Amino acid sequence: MPMLPTQVYDAQCTPKRVVEDFSRVTYKLVSKYLPDSSATDKGHLIRTRKGVRSTRSMRQAVVDARENVNDMDPTEQVCPALEDQMFCNAMLADQNKNIIYSNLPGLFPVQSYAGNNYIFVAYVYKINTILMRLMKSRSDESMVKAFTDIYAYLKPKNLQPKLHVLDNECSKAVQTFIKSNGTDIQIVKPHNHSVNAAEPAVKAIKYHVIAGLTTVDINCLLQLWDLFLSQMQDTFNLLRVSRRDPSKSAYEEIEGEFVFN
Repeated sequence: MPMLPTQVYDAQCTPKRVVEDFSRVTYKLVSKYLPDSSATDKGHLIRTRKGVRSTRSMRQAVVDARENVNDMDPTEQVCPALEDQMFCNAMLADQNKNIIYSNLPGLFPVQSYAGNNYIFVAYVYKINTILMRLMKSRSDESMVKAFTDIYAYLKPKNLQPKLHVLDNECSKAVQTFIKSNGTDIQIVKPHNHSVNAAEPAVKAIKYHVIAGLTTVDINCLLQLWDLFLSQMQDTFNLLRVSRRDPSKSAYEEIEGEFVFN
């Protein structure tokens, strides 16, 4: 390791000591004297999942699988069924297309000047659209207000949900509101993130919000983040394709053609 001198300054910007060995420069020392870093596009980086590289050798299993596929004379299997028996399998598509998923991400790092602390996320499956609403707290009043706004927004667009999938933290007040609108409820089991489609929607929204906030003026206060939410929602849905009509964007399906002028 090179032995280069590194000058370290104290709070009064006067030389404090000279570090001759880089091994003595710790994270605590660096973070103490360096200024806070600004927002960057690192929000798009996804941490590598754990447990994807198994230490077990799968080589023999792969070799056996390839031999079975390439075998032109496979071993015959005895079928005990009688000649007059027939086996059928029906693959039915989901007839309930008006499904909506919702989830509430964690606390936003900075409270806005209007007192907003959360972003409520709703995913409309039929048109592949993601909606965001502001929330000040996790109280029943704030939750019901967000659900009411979403339902009132979807009703005139003929997208009234018939099935609403929520996580297990859904309160009784929210369940009462959903049932009062004639919508069925499906509660997701704890830690089962694969059922609630709002989970990946929340993940995508987080990256989009971070990327959006990095493009604002450097002097813009972060406490104004809630003022950009409607624009972030529109730009996000412009990048998504409608599931009902792939020739349209998710934004066009719910808002009409976007006028870029």
